[in-house]
Amino acid sequence: MIGKVRKGENFGGLVRYLTKDQRGRVLALFNLASDSPEAAVSEMTVAAAQSVRTTQPVMHISISYAPGEQPTPAQMREDARRVLKSLGLSGNQAVVIAHEDQDH
Repeated sequence: MIGKVRKGENFGGLVRYLTKDQRGRVLALFNLASDSPEAAVSEMTVAAAQSVRTTQPVMHISISYAPGEQPTPAQMREDARRVLKSLGLSGNQAVVIAHEDQDH
């Protein structure tokens, strides 16, 4: 498994990019009252606005599997939980999206 981290400012732009043209599907919403990625965007934007220190509240963490490896949705959710926990982010809000437009 290979991970990449990017920071940004716009929750909506990232979610639109990740789900555009059905390139990705939502697997989980962690620590959110929302039940859709669109509602989660609003919820995360409001939460981020409460911090005066945070200028880039969006963290995009990508996890890539080896070509040919085919984890189940449950395995991907568990991997996302483990990565967030190992980064000290298990209490943070997160939208987990599986990309299906790449072979990794």
